[in-house]
Amino acid sequence: MGAIKTMKEVESALPQKKEINYVRALDKDGNPILISKEDLAQVVGELLPIATPSKNGLVDKEMAPSSVENGVLKVNLISEYGTPTFLISIYSAASIGIFLLAAQTYNQKLGGKCVCIGENNLSIYVGTKNIYIEPHEHSNMNVCIIPLSDHSGVESVEKMEFEDLDAIKDKLTKIVPIALG
Repeated sequence: MGAIKTMKEVESALPQKKEINYVRALDKDGNPILISKEDLAQVVGELLPIATPSKNGLVDKEMAPSSVENGVLKVNLISEYGTPTFLISIYSAASIGIFLLAAQTYNQKLGGKCVCIGENNLSIYVGTKNIYIEPHEHSNMNVCIIPLSDHSGVESVEKMEFEDLDAIKDKLTKIVPIALG
């Protein structure tokens, strides 16, 4: 008579494959089940934390993309001393633009450099602890900003109305993007 094999012995004898249709698992009551790889991917995907500007996820919240529709994107910085860098995209049904921004937020030396690929369809203003991104078209525009390093020092990103930015523009430094294409 043969000895009864343990589950570990049975599983160790199974071939390892990369192309699968189903995975064996246990349900919440401990009963064996089969789950398709598509369903398993969905379950695992729902468990992965998504980074937002207000909470950490698979990346730090400082690295999470932020976007706004029909308004100004106000980036609040942690410190007034730094050179944060960002990738910015702006798009509508009529135009698109991609920008690379390095802003200087030092009290005595506000400014920075910005390069544009595509249409130069936004204005950028820098203050000591804020960066403001204003689309030239004030309707049906989407702006998305992605910090390029976890040292960008982003505290939060919020939507701001165009009129509110107009009221403080004279206290800010404007960065004019250089068009590459």
